Amino acid sequence: MIRKMISAIIILTLIIAVPAISLSASGSDTVTSATKQKTENTASPNSNNTTANTKLSDFSADIPYTLEEMLIYSIKDEYAAQALYNKVIFNHDSQEPFERLFQEESDLIGQLTMILAYHGIVLPDMTAISEQPNPTSTREAGLAAIRAEKIGIEMYMAFLAKNDLPDNVRVMFQQ
Repeated sequence: MIRKMISAIIILTLIIAVPAISLSASGSDTVTSATKQKTENTASPNSNNTTANTKLSDFSADIPYTLEEMLIYSIKDEYAAQALYNKVIFNHDSQEPFERLFQEESDLIGQLTMILAYHGIVLPDMTAISEQPNPTSTREAGLAAIRAEKIGIEMYMAFLAKNDLPDNVRVMFQQ
């Protein structure tokens, strides 16, 4: 996830520096119906898990987290990023690179969902989606996404510092 976050920061920095590249290659500023359908059908999982009550804003690199807590923070982070990209796509008619970043978040959520299931961890409610601000411009959205990606990198670096991470989780965090 760290590598993908760094790539996202680079892409988002370019958007802020050169706003015109936020349009698709064809110059269209409308969202494709496939993307609209995909984003409208993204369901948030629900559970009765008490660990699921953690908020992304509560994360601290100084706290030793359990595997369950790390995975829940991770999936909430991915849902939060996906929600931000979704808002940009719909509220600002921006496609690229936000559609690509949205898809990457969807892929990571799928991978994390499988890892959670493998470790017997129930998916939490995704309250991070409602915590996302509604950016007033594509530039503001880019800046918010860069901040979020940087915090995500800090989080994954703290998680990777743990020596007892299962291999499948370590590999996932290093992507």
